[in-house]
Amino acid sequence: MISITEETKQWAAKEFGINPDEILWYSSGSAYDRIGVTTKAAADKVTDAVSERKANGGLMGGMPLGFQEHVAAEPGVPEYWDVTC
Repeated sequence: MISITEETKQWAAKEFGINPDEILWYSSGSAYDRIGVTTKAAADKVTDAVSERKANGGLMGGMPLGFQEHVAAEPGVPEYWDVTC
């Protein structure tokens, strides 16, 4: 599981309009970022916030952001939604 600092968690919560407690992790990439959130409602808010954005170059250049992948719970890992942002 990718970790997240409290500072990044607070920034992401404000950026996407979600509760910081719903954020499991955040991964920043050169073409697009990803966020792991614990509720479908939070995933939908992230998708809405990035609905006009596209990936910035690379193999995925021009891809619309906001794609959601549901990840089922496993031992030691809670259920979450992985959203491109």
